[in-house]
Amino acid sequence: MDWIAAPDYWLSRLVVQRGLALIYLLAFLSAIREFPALAGERGLTPAPAFLRAVPSRL
Repeated sequence: MDWIAAPDYWLSRLVVQRGLALIYLLAFLSAIREFPALAGERGLTPAPAFLRAVPSRL
């Protein structure tokens, strides 16, 4: 598996890894920003009201 450690492609690996890390960072920042509106007592689907409406399967 010498192709994994090919020294000729270090710049390509660096660009792909940093680009993917940037995409993940932006996704997590977006999720953190949107989370309060989606969850909680006054979110889109408040958990207590949702759990009361769903029949228990246990």
